[in-house]
Order: sequence, then C-alpha cells, then structure tokens
Amino acid sequence: MWNREAIRELLNQAFSSEELKTLCFDTFPAVYEDLGSGMTKGQMIRHLLDYCLHEETMELLLERVKERRGAKYRRFEPQLRRVELQDALVVSDDTRPGGELFDLRIRVFGTKQDNAVYPTEALLGDGSQNQGEFRLDAEGLRAVELDPRRYGRRLFEALFHGDMRRAYDNASLLAQERAGGWLRLRLWIDRAAYELHALAWEQLHYPLHGAWQPVAISERMPFSRYVGLEAQEPPPIDERPLRMLAAVANPADLAHRGLERLDVAAEVEGLAAALGGLQQAGKLDVTWMPGQTGLPDELRARLARERFCFQDGPTSTANLIRALSAGEGYDILHFVGHGAFSRRDQQAVLFLEDEAGGTVPVQEAVMAGILASLQASPRLVFLAACASAAVGAGEEPFVGLAPRLVQVGIPAVVAMRKKIPIARAGELAGNFYTSLLEHGLVDRALNRARLMLYQSSGADWSTPVLYMRLKEGRLI
Repeated sequence: MWNREAIRELLNQAFSSEELKTLCFDTFPAVYEDLGSGMTKGQMIRHLLDYCLHEETMELLLERVKERRGAKYRRFEPQLRRVELQDALVVSDDTRPGGELFDLRIRVFGTKQDNAVYPTEALLGDGSQNQGEFRLDAEGLRAVELDPRRYGRRLFEALFHGDMRRAYDNASLLAQERAGGWLRLRLWIDRAAYELHALAWEQLHYPLHGAWQPVAISERMPFSRYVGLEAQEPPPIDERPLRMLAAVANPADLAHRGLERLDVAAEVEGLAAALGGLQQAGKLDVTWMPGQTGLPDELRARLARERFCFQDGPTSTANLIRALSAGEGYDILHFVGHGAFSRRDQQAVLFLEDEAGGTVPVQEAVMAGILASLQASPRLVFLAACASAAVGAGEEPFVGLAPRLVQVGIPAVVAMRKKIPIARAGELAGNFYTSLLEHGLVDRALNRARLMLYQSSGADWSTPVLYMRLKEGRLI
C-alpha cells in the first residue's frame, strides 16, 4: 500500500511547479491537460497522485522521480510504501505444516499459429480440468513493464479468462473448503512454448478483496515455474544439518568482459551473517569456496570460530567437481558470481575461474552435465548470478541455465532474472533458508523471502525465480 503522505512530500521537495508540469507533460499527458494555470503546486501534486492511484501507475511515477531526482528519491525510498500484511499474505501460525495445499496446475502448450495464441489447461487438485488459451500481447506488456501491478494484472487477465477463470475461481473456493485457503499455483510452460519463460511471471497479480496482490509474495499461494519430468521425484532430505557449498567466482579479468569484480569479502560476510543462526543451531553446515580472491585473514578467522569450513583454491570447474564429489556431497550449492546469456549461441554461461584466476565461461550444458553426473547431486541450487534465470529463443526448449538444471534432475533451482544488490541478496538468502528449514516447502519459502524484500524495500521482490519439479514443493 502506498504511503501517499510520503510521496506527496517527496514530490514537493524534489520539483518546482514548472518542473512538475514538465514531468506530467513527458509522462502523464492526461494529467498535464488538466493542470490549470491557477493551480498551486500542492493542488497539482494532489491531482497527479489521484490519477496515479486510480490508474495504478504509481510505480511509473516513482520510477520517473528516481531517474530525475535520484538522491532525493533514495532519501524517501524507505517511507514510500506503507505495508499492511494481510492474512492472505502472511500467516503467523503454521496451520499447513505438510504438503496439504490444494493444487492448481496451469499448463501452457506451444502454438503453431502466428498470432501468439497458446492453448492452456488447468488441472485442479480434485482431478477436474478446464481448457482455454493464453494470448500473448507482447507490445502491451512492454508498455507497462515499469509498473509491476499493471504488468501482473495483464498477465492474470490474459491467462485466466473464460473457462480458465472459472477454473481459478473454483480452485480458490475448493482451497477454502479443503485446505484453509492454501492454494499452490504451479505454472508449467511446455517445451514448445519455451519463449514464454522470458515473461516476468513472478509479477503475476491476483484479485483479492477488490485489490490486486502479487502471487509471488503470498504465503497462502506458493508459486513456481514447474517442470514436469517422467523421472521419479527424489525423497525429501531427512537429515540435519543440511550440507551447503557456498562458492564465489570472481575472475581477475572480468573488466575485459565489461563486468565489475565482486567484493568477495562483503558477499561472504553478508551471506554468513544471514546464515550464521542456522549454522549455530546445527541446521546448516556451510563450506565456503571463496575462489582465487580469498578472504581477509581477520574475516576468515572469525568465520572459522563460528564453525564455518573452507575449500581453498580457485572456483574452477575441476574444484567444484572435487568438492561436490567428496564424501556424501552437498545438499545445496549456493553460487555467487556473474552469468550471461548469449543470444548468438542460445546458451547461458557462468563465469568460473581457471587455475591462474582468469575467466572461464562454462556453458549451461556443461554445468548441467557436471551436476547430473555426480553420484549425489545437490537437491537445491541457488544461483545468485545475473542472467541465471534467462531463457533464449533457440530450438532447444530448456535453453537457460536454471530450467536446464531442473531438466537434468535437480529438484529445485532458485535463480535471478536480473542483478540484485549485495544487501538484498543476503536478506533474500537468509529469509529463504530460514523459512525452508522451518517447514521444508521450497515454493512457500521463496514466497516468504520475496515478501520480506517487498516489505523492507518494495524493490527486487520479483527478481528471484523458482524452477522446480516437485509436485508438492517438499524439498526437506
């Protein structure tokens, strides 16, 4: 919920009357036409806010303010949202500790038509089915891509209409009757419709009490991009502590590729702070692989006192294989580094290190093959790497690292649609792993972690993407 008073004061301090008129002329022409010559600045601001709230364009307004008055925007940013946590978003008691959620699986099939019409199917937890179609309005979505609410509403209305909307409404009613309102939403994009993975489905909004709410931050509606496989699901992890390998790749020559080098100490320290409580409680056993950059002696000594372990040497393909193959292996691979997607090759890559500390681009097929060949593959891969959730438009339907890893058998992969700041990445990971270890449901845990980002800053909440092949989301 927007804090209208804070936004009004931001506009008042950031713009003069003439600058406010220019802003409206450039971005909100309908408002500009209504600005009379006798209006005070305060009246103009009220008129602009009324319009943006009614037309659901507040995100766009604030984006323009951020572009033009960045320093002033950052000062007001923490106050711009007044978050009211509704019972549909946050649940204080764990009334659904198991996988007993009513299920709604939406499958989108490939299209052979030129008008971007995709057949769809809704499969409800009671076995009933409905068919419909998804009409892709790429131009319309691009027009509102800076406004998550309008973008998410357009996605919902394109996906759920006619018989598909009736299926959604029926699933919501059955979830109330049979599961206390808990509804799991799994979006299965068929192999022949792989290009639809490029849409920001995490911004999907659903109607609730006359307002539009993001699905991806609702604890009562865990959301994932589902990948159906014929292979049997692995049993949940039933041992504690979970074993995690936290690897950081920071090649010395990243600048030659136009990429900034990581502050490895800051990355490790932020993640260690987020995971420290789980480590101390015996729920998680973390081994750090800081790569060729290494860690300052003081930080390493402090982490050692906190019972963290270390795997030395560069974060290379060979070292990753050795570490992941040793002993019982690792339940979780948490990777921090740079990724990219090659439109030319239709391949995602991770930038690992060679023995001399230089960059080694490792293509998605190679990384997937490595993890699939291990005797004990990780059950969860967390990719804190830019473009790790990207998918391409080539002939291979699972182009893109995250969905490719699920395709070869990894039960769940969390990846990023875009770059996320260090502080937000640590907050996301800490909340995600804490929630996951409470109840074991990976989709519900990521929804909770997204919600905490939404609550704390209102930004980056739709960046994390979950691909999974677990029908009930149970990882642990």
